[in-house]
Amino acid sequence: MEFLLSLWDVIDKILGVVLLAAGVLGFVFRTWIKAWIENKFTSAAAAALENRRHELNQQLEAYKGSVMRDLEQFRANIDIKRSVALKVAGERLDALRTLATTLDKYTNDAVARSQSNLLLRNAHAAEMIASTQAAQVAYRAAEIFLPLDFNVEIASLMATMQELVVDFGPENENALAPNDARIEDILERYATVANRLREEIFRVPPDLI
Repeated sequence: MEFLLSLWDVIDKILGVVLLAAGVLGFVFRTWIKAWIENKFTSAAAAALENRRHELNQQLEAYKGSVMRDLEQFRANIDIKRSVALKVAGERLDALRTLATTLDKYTNDAVARSQSNLLLRNAHAAEMIASTQAAQVAYRAAEIFLPLDFNVEIASLMATMQELVVDFGPENENALAPNDARIEDILERYATVANRLREEIFRVPPDLI
């Protein structure tokens, strides 16, 4: 009987040790499993984050490249537009200056012709024709750069001066006095046109502002 009790006591102790060892092993195993899972998750998350960061960097670089290309194209377009604007502005300035010069001479020649005697008119007939043609050519070159109402004003003045030249042709022995109403009207209108033309010459084109 005592032997059985002793044997049972030994078995009970052994079972206690086994259970304790099993508990320890279970705890160690659970801890190891948890650490393994956490390590795997951390590694996977780090790899995914690194891949995403790499993708974002690539997208950012591609976007920067696209922006730089667009900026260069924009700058090129601005340079082209400005070059065209400068060329047009130069042509405009030349045309307006030429019109101002030729219109001044045409006015002076037409008025002087109406006040001259027949001998002087015939002597300066070729010069009058050249002056008229130069003013007409200059006006045709400049009209594209002028407002419509100003074009009408210039065309009307030139038509009036042409009538004056024709009226005092090689067969008309009469001459106008310096204070004649027709001459005063032409000179007054010419002064208005010349002042406005001067303003147009010094006006900066909108494309260059």
